[in-house]
Amino acid sequence: MARVKPRVAIVAASLVALAAAAGVFARTQTPPDPLQQATADGCERNDTTLHTLQSPNWVYVDDKDYPAAGPAPSLETVSGVVRRDPLGVHTSGGDNPVSHAAYDLNFDVAVDAADSDLVARTNTSGGLHVEREEAAVPTYVWPEPGDRVTLRGAWVWDCDHFTSGSDEVTGEETELHPWTALWVERAQSARSRTGEREIDLYVSSDKTEAGKSADCAHRAKHSQATFKACVLQEPKYADVSGRYEFTLPVSGRVRVVDRGSRYAPPLKISGRKVTFVAPVDRRLPDRRRLVVAKQIFVQPKRTAPALDHLRVTFDSVLIRRAMDPACIPSAPAGCGTPETTRDDQVSHGPTGEWNFYTDVAGVWSAWQPRVWRVRDGQTIHPGKPVDVWVPRFAPWRLLVWARECDWGTLARGGSGALVPCPKQAEAGNRGGDDVPGAALKRFRSVAASLGTHTLNASNAGSTCPAVNRNGCYSVTFTVRRLAR
Repeated sequence: MARVKPRVAIVAASLVALAAAAGVFARTQTPPDPLQQATADGCERNDTTLHTLQSPNWVYVDDKDYPAAGPAPSLETVSGVVRRDPLGVHTSGGDNPVSHAAYDLNFDVAVDAADSDLVARTNTSGGLHVEREEAAVPTYVWPEPGDRVTLRGAWVWDCDHFTSGSDEVTGEETELHPWTALWVERAQSARSRTGEREIDLYVSSDKTEAGKSADCAHRAKHSQATFKACVLQEPKYADVSGRYEFTLPVSGRVRVVDRGSRYAPPLKISGRKVTFVAPVDRRLPDRRRLVVAKQIFVQPKRTAPALDHLRVTFDSVLIRRAMDPACIPSAPAGCGTPETTRDDQVSHGPTGEWNFYTDVAGVWSAWQPRVWRVRDGQTIHPGKPVDVWVPRFAPWRLLVWARECDWGTLARGGSGALVPCPKQAEAGNRGGDDVPGAALKRFRSVAASLGTHTLNASNAGSTCPAVNRNGCYSVTFTVRRLAR
């Protein structure tokens, strides 16, 4: 039986979403069992056809109950808190290039009890995994671990994550992928100099490759030829029309900052209610693309805590291992390179192609240039500062996350590279690209953060060989307090 809720009104803690097409489908409160229905819904559990664009990477949960000639399952709405893991929010270290145009932004949500049936028992994080290609998500809306979020998106099986071992078959996980609407209630805003509460909103009709996969799987119903023909010509945009209603977490004086909207309808704010109606795509000037990109700042009536204006400058990064070249495919397993634990890549060196991301007290940035060509022993100097406003006695964190680009071709099954990596004659392995690791520092207060710090990237969760005891890189940064 399909999971059901009325399409006319989706009620959640902070979102009442969307007037949509008529029709009501029954909802159960039992999480779906992948071993019972993932293949019926469209997964094929075949690496060969998945990697040649003949099988879908994502299919709608319950799609078995929806005929190909009719509409696909409706989008779902979920609320909860971003899990507080150190890497609870990060860009992917490796994605299947055939089914992506860009790497994904990933995070896991500890969902509210009302949405617990969206989480399959196979979900390894214990929450609902959420993804959208990073090129389709501006960094201002990337959440922090601990932030409260509400999302609307496609509830899918990730067919690429089917696992089968000698003792146990675990099955696929459920995801919200891609999401089309994201509402983030910041636990702490680092962008406000007056202690305002920050709420970030992003709604986009960009379908992304995952959206194309699920819609084409719905129409193909296990026909590999139909699926491949569909996914290569599927439109880039989805219809995100409807009425949106959100509730601000606090009351107070409100200001709204636009962050790159396109044909966005006006927001109506009455008390703590925020509403707008997104038009149907045929009413847009170019018929398809719509973006609502807003930051909402609320100045509570209570007295704000004392804030300090900090400037964080990334002074240098020491590259211990560029992570290129790797062992060639014909070499025996464990060939001994100190560059990477992925033995069967086709990567040439002598430079690695790295992407860097930083999170400073909740302000995310992708370093420029997007691709850094690095060598063993090299020191690079990023230099660009990040300004934040932090409560004087509150804890805050700094995270540096890096990726090494090994997939230089095959994006969307073609000859390009996944954004933001360069096109090149290199190829990763089934596990993805190399991951140099994360450098993470938590400060208990502003005073504890001042000065210059050097952090080693952790080998945990990375593909930097353990022989590199201090990790594949280290980062040096300086925190200064500026006059208000």
